[in-house]
Amino acid sequence: MKTTRFIFMVIILAIILIPGICIASAVPVQGHVRDQDTGKPMKEIVVEIYDTNNPAKPVANSTTDESGYYKFDVEPNRNYDIYVRLGKVNPSKTIYVGTGGAIQDFRLSTKGNWVEITEESGLWVVVVVAIFIILFIIFDQLYLKKRRMLKALEKETSELEKKLDKDVVEGETNELDSLKKERDRLKYMINRTKIKYHKREIDEESFREIVRDYQKKLIEVETKIEEIEKE
Repeated sequence: MKTTRFIFMVIILAIILIPGICIASAVPVQGHVRDQDTGKPMKEIVVEIYDTNNPAKPVANSTTDESGYYKFDVEPNRNYDIYVRLGKVNPSKTIYVGTGGAIQDFRLSTKGNWVEITEESGLWVVVVVAIFIILFIIFDQLYLKKRRMLKALEKETSELEKKLDKDVVEGETNELDSLKKERDRLKYMINRTKIKYHKREIDEESFREIVRDYQKKLIEVETKIEEIEKE
């Protein structure tokens, strides 16, 4: 009697649970179909899904509603091919459907007789990252590099200024020392002019003219220094 009752309860539980398990085994594949150019939903578009391993006939089909939304319920853990039917053009996408289902949006740009499918999320992530990288490279080249160069120039100029102040205190002893001090002074003036130019305190034409004069004098001084040191 107890055995019969146990078997009866198992049968009842099986009748209740098996349909639920079968229903739960299907997972949703859903998404929206929109116009790439306007962003508007594309309604009454037929969307079909095929098992990739059995492309003979569709597993299910759906027609987009007013919001461009479509949905299928399919078996999980398989590869599927989704086709959007647009007359002679049939854009498609292959996806893997796991136990949690899948979302696949389509953005279709109808230009003439061809349709372009845009991967909504992945494409925009790549584009945004690429833009940030390009902007960083430009920023580094045009601003940070200039700032580093300006700081190095200011440091060198400060050191030359300290050296010139020290030379004034010590005074001149001979012609060679006098020429070396003049060389340091000219280098200092050239650096000061460069700093003013980078800070936009003088225009490019004035900068070139001033530096050219200092460079000419510097070459003359360095030539005299070399001649004296060779003697």
